[in-house]
Amino acid sequence: MSHIVIIGCGTAGLTASATIRKARRDVEVTVISSEHYPAYSRCGLPFFLSGEVGKIESLLAHPLRYYDMMKIKLLLDTEAVDVDTSSKKVICKGAFNSEVKYDKLILATGSKSFVPPIPGRELEGIYNSRTIGDYIKIKQEAEEDKRALIVGGGLVGVEVASCLREVGVEVYLVEALPSLLPTLLDPDMASIVETRLKDAGITIYTNTKVEEFLGDNHISSAKIADKKIDVDFVVMATGMRPEVTLAKKIGVELGERGGISVDSKMRTSVRDVYAAGDCVEAYDPLICRPTLHQLATTAIRQAQVAALNAIGEHVLYPGSLGSAVTKVLDLEVGVTGLTMSAAEREGFKVLSAVATGSTRPEYIPGGKKVKVKLTVSAWDGRILGGQIVGGEGVAKEINLLSIAIMKGMSVFELSQAETCYAPCVADVWEPLILAAENGVKKLRR
Repeated sequence: MSHIVIIGCGTAGLTASATIRKARRDVEVTVISSEHYPAYSRCGLPFFLSGEVGKIESLLAHPLRYYDMMKIKLLLDTEAVDVDTSSKKVICKGAFNSEVKYDKLILATGSKSFVPPIPGRELEGIYNSRTIGDYIKIKQEAEEDKRALIVGGGLVGVEVASCLREVGVEVYLVEALPSLLPTLLDPDMASIVETRLKDAGITIYTNTKVEEFLGDNHISSAKIADKKIDVDFVVMATGMRPEVTLAKKIGVELGERGGISVDSKMRTSVRDVYAAGDCVEAYDPLICRPTLHQLATTAIRQAQVAALNAIGEHVLYPGSLGSAVTKVLDLEVGVTGLTMSAAEREGFKVLSAVATGSTRPEYIPGGKKVKVKLTVSAWDGRILGGQIVGGEGVAKEINLLSIAIMKGMSVFELSQAETCYAPCVADVWEPLILAAENGVKKLRR
């Protein structure tokens, strides 16, 4: 019987194991994880802080009996410290302190928190924002203390800041770049989010770095922009890096961004070793080269491809646009493809197509404002990306837009799309289509 070993039990590891088992019952599957918990939703962790997620255990994808039922051998609290690729053995340390033989290996080692070298970072009361353990400690701090500093204004930092503010914590949010959500939104769209956070009472410092953490044993204050701010605890949300320690050790080739390099079948440079998830650099069809899209949806699609190819099928990964969505207080924020600034860095000549609208007509109560911004190729009108900020329905609009981009649609084509209308459900003027129409007007000038 063929034996496939998966290192990592996050989104990619779980998806790979389930994909193999659903396709084949005659393959042995073993999943090795250094964590104490089986696969869980990391994306849901910030919302545990606000109480929207009641019990941390509810974030578990499946109970332990699921793995038994699926005949997936799960080794928790076990670190894969080395792999002998010639004899095809994984050397383990921890709860399972032995070797595991494999026929095919899938690396789903995920990512790790990046913590900048800020003086005082070793003080107690400073937490990463990666694991269940991290968030249990943060929630305990939030229940006891009322002043928090969030370092990093990306997706996780903004989510944590808004969730802590919802439970009455005084929040300071610091971002080193000129605007919040810098990899997701252009500054004009990010300003909508920043204004909403400020209105909620969050103090925001952009274009600013934390210079030092101060305290005896426990954090008591932080030096920011020549000011000393008193805080009770700190959450580090300064980004993630691919976890490639094991991959480098066994000679797997890495890409320019530090992730594992794979082909369209998710195969690495080492024979019979595949990779998927946050640890991987994979193809982006807009820029025509590999990049990092550390998202759960990307991990799922990559893991499915890796798993099916590991059992002998022929499946190709089509690439990822980096589609993402979140909720910040009462605002929904979504993005897919390239922002204007990212497109310009890649050498595209672009124009923006912007529209604002409502999810319902003005005479129907409950309608929410929505702003749409499209990144459009000035050469042929092709849609290269989109950003949407509004009160509701953003995820579905982003999903629609990602399909349009993957199919190579232009604003000319999107502007002609037929949309539905009923006053209690949707306005007759669809903001996404209005943005496309504005793009057409710009191109015709």
